[in-house]
Amino acid sequence: MGLPLLCGMTGLHMNVAIQLVLAAVFNIAAIFFLKRADGFTVFWPMVAALVLIGLTQLFISRAMASGASTGVAITAVVVSVMVGAAVIGAAFGEPLSMQRMVGLLIAVLGVWQ
Repeated sequence: MGLPLLCGMTGLHMNVAIQLVLAAVFNIAAIFFLKRADGFTVFWPMVAALVLIGLTQLFISRAMASGASTGVAITAVVVSVMVGAAVIGAAFGEPLSMQRMVGLLIAVLGVWQ
């Protein structure tokens, strides 16, 4: 029993949720490789970032084609990526201030449905 089932989603809605989760995961991975690509000067991380960005857009598009509204799809992915980027930034030594954490919490609560 996965999270979509626990939230009462079945069928089409679960498909959309899975596609949006995949889009967010691919976008977070793209951010990791963009950091490693060092301004597109390191070849393989650059290639990985470009492929992952393409996969992100593919799954956002599929979610919208499956019935997700544009606003919900983009907002869900953007907020997920904001949180993931903050975690990746912290892993690279960027400070995670209280102000940033409160901002992330407000963004997450703003899209919680």
